[in-house]
Amino acid sequence: MESAFDFYNGRDILEKFALTVLEDQSAFDRASTDTIRRHFQQWSLTAYPAEQQHQDGACIGRSPRYHYAIQVDLEALNSVVHDAPAPPANDTTMKGWVKLIDKSWHLG
Repeated sequence: MESAFDFYNGRDILEKFALTVLEDQSAFDRASTDTIRRHFQQWSLTAYPAEQQHQDGACIGRSPRYHYAIQVDLEALNSVVHDAPAPPANDTTMKGWVKLIDKSWHLG
């Protein structure tokens, strides 16, 4: 992955990149994507102003950080750990996956 950032002269993005992992077994164990979506919607409302204090041009509508959540349930974890090739190999088999949840999606 780092070589791709080097090729596109984007290593500065790696230095600023940070994942926020929410691990609350009582809230998230066997949770539906809708439950995760609702929690993420609430999290993004408080995280955005706390993390982007007075930055000109920062807009919650443009940042994937506040628009998408990644859910790794047991099935997805097994696909990444057991079915897909181990890093640093690329998953050309496309067997490893996670759930990408769009916070603005709704049924109906």
